Amino acid sequence: MAATVSDESSSGKGGLFLRLIFPMVMLTLGAGLFSLISARQSEEARSRERIRSIARSNARLCDKLALPRSARLAGDLSTTAGVTVLFAGPAGELISAVPLSESQRELAWRALADPGSISEDEGEQAVAWELATAPPEGLIVLQESPHAGFFDGKSLPPSLLAGLLLAFGAAFFISRSVVIPLRAIARETRETPNDRPLRLSLRLLKRRDEIGRLARELVDHRSRLLSEQEKRRRVERLALLGQITTSLAHEIKNPAASIIMHGQQLEAGGEASVGRLIREEAERIASLVDQWLFVAKPDGPQANAHDLSAQLRDLLEKMKPLMEFHRVTAVLIAPASLVLPCDAKRLEHVFRNLLDNAIQAMPRGGRIEVELEDHGDRVVFAIRDEGEGFSESALAHFGEAFYSEREGGFGLGLTLVSGVLEAHHGKITAENLPGGGGLVRGSLPKNPNGKIS
Repeated sequence: MAATVSDESSSGKGGLFLRLIFPMVMLTLGAGLFSLISARQSEEARSRERIRSIARSNARLCDKLALPRSARLAGDLSTTAGVTVLFAGPAGELISAVPLSESQRELAWRALADPGSISEDEGEQAVAWELATAPPEGLIVLQESPHAGFFDGKSLPPSLLAGLLLAFGAAFFISRSVVIPLRAIARETRETPNDRPLRLSLRLLKRRDEIGRLARELVDHRSRLLSEQEKRRRVERLALLGQITTSLAHEIKNPAASIIMHGQQLEAGGEASVGRLIREEAERIASLVDQWLFVAKPDGPQANAHDLSAQLRDLLEKMKPLMEFHRVTAVLIAPASLVLPCDAKRLEHVFRNLLDNAIQAMPRGGRIEVELEDHGDRVVFAIRDEGEGFSESALAHFGEAFYSEREGGFGLGLTLVSGVLEAHHGKITAENLPGGGGLVRGSLPKNPNGKIS
């Protein structure tokens, strides 16, 4: 049996957080230490240049003014420069305004041995500069090393501790900014049923980084998956409908044909009105079966020259009793004759379904306007009603199989309409009129082998 690993246990709970925070701490701490070392080196370089500049400028001043090399002069120069200035006399003595320690004396003699170079010892720096005298004398500058107290043994532990805390804090917040959104995405993906869309927070979806892109991609992917699942369900339902329709068509059509024949006999006899009603209702049953068969197993239209204007007038006359019952009046605006190659039987199903929908849209009665126009290479028709119009959902799902907002409706009428017009290389659209009511507009090509743009 294959072992399954849960989402959290695959890398340990908080695994990504731990994987991020330690490298972030080391990176931040390393960057801090590098900055400290760079600052120390820069400070040392500036200090060396400063002490050398002080020694040079003071030596030139003493040479130019020919001042006596005294402790007082050394004190004045020290006060002015902010460092310790002393002289080396011709007899090897050191002249200073302040007492010198043994280490300072040794550092001064080392500097005199190599004028112009920086000598260091026990946190102090010294540089010597020769004076233009005979016998030769020297000017020495002493100062504290710039890194003394800056990064020494006493300050190093607090500096490291502060840097470590700063690094850990920065890494913690950066890691949380990555891990928490990913954890929210994983939780929502895991807890949302497969038949529902993902509901990620708007803040996640609006992020402009890779996490936001991942969130949007997951939402889009789930939406596409649900759409494909819905399409598959419709295909399966259509396949089931095809099997049921095919098996029932024979069982229904034979009795319907017998009823139609007996209705015709009553029409020819003394019960004309009763016979006509029986025949028309039986023909409607047979027509409904034909519609189901077309939706289940569509085939190409049987195109023959047909007068569409005459067909619409005849259909409105047939449906007149139904319209009168629903207090609906219909007006046809069409040329006297408009002939085009088409499948007359299928088109009658189309217009009957559209008129039925218009009647049902006006439960309190109203007016239906049917318009037919010749546009040269195509025929355009429009059916307007005075109902409440289409809902947004109905417009979005117009022509989809099994979608119906009417209680007890199969949702196949408009599917048949779309299928028949598509088989004729035509098209159909639906919209709401500005003043109220619905409008269905369609077109058919006069050339059955061409397509309408």
